[in-house]
Amino acid sequence: MKKIVIILLFSLPLFVFSQNVGIGNPSPNEKLDVTGNINVTGTIKANGTDGTPGQVLMKNNSNILAWANICDYKNMATFVDTSVASAIWVVPVGVTKVWVEMWGGGGAGFLAGGGGGAYVSFFRNVTDGNILFIEIGKGGKDAPTGAFAQGGTPSRVSSGPLNISIYANGGGGASSSVVSPYNQDLPGTGGSYTIFPGSTVDGFFILTGQAGQPLKTEYNLLPANQYNQIDIYGNGGDAGNTQNTGGYGGVLTRNINGAVTTNLALSPARGSSFPGGGGGGSGSGFINTNRAGSNGMVIIHY
Repeated sequence: MKKIVIILLFSLPLFVFSQNVGIGNPSPNEKLDVTGNINVTGTIKANGTDGTPGQVLMKNNSNILAWANICDYKNMATFVDTSVASAIWVVPVGVTKVWVEMWGGGGAGFLAGGGGGAYVSFFRNVTDGNILFIEIGKGGKDAPTGAFAQGGTPSRVSSGPLNISIYANGGGGASSSVVSPYNQDLPGTGGSYTIFPGSTVDGFFILTGQAGQPLKTEYNLLPANQYNQIDIYGNGGDAGNTQNTGGYGGVLTRNINGAVTTNLALSPARGSSFPGGGGGGSGSGFINTNRAGSNGMVIIHY
């Protein structure tokens, strides 16, 4: 019987060396050193603590293995309504940090494109019950009877107790003025940002909006010394940290023969896209022209 027990002990792939235990490993380097796969039917605790659904094992800031959320921000609150002067968001119970993204409103187009609104991103430590005041930037409006289109207004997030007052400024509106002997076409500038002194944030990041594009004129030679004049009105600028949010400018093609001008094609400009895109430019004779900039937006991740 003794011989059988001894043989069984030596046949097991379990090795003890300097108080380290090896399973399938004759030279264990750790307290438990396993060579092969592990199948667990129960749970795994990290330093005596079990995880909750959705968590993963990772090293924390103290370099200790612990169960944690793979992302600090599981939820978000989105604000896009410009019909109210401001909105209020109250920090929910258990939330200790927020990530705020904001876009200013886009500027309107004229002959050139309007500028895109700015993008601002920041982090802030918070406590239960803290209040954030939110203003949404409005897109600039068309100015069909004037030579200046409206610029977009800024989006703002502020909180007195948290020492926050930050603006993602709107894009500038396009304009046109007579500079003898030609008209001067001025695209809207991209929006930037304003942060009031004393504001306390972490991870502050800003991308200015893209400027609008100017009006371009091209000529296409036709038979019998005739030609087409093609006016390509400026596209609106993209908002910061976005793509394809600026509106497309219209394209007007005219056949010119002496003093006679005949419109061959008239393509109305498309309005700009959400959020914060600048409006596309177009000529005053366009049908159903929409040169307005798009509204801004604020997202709170928590």
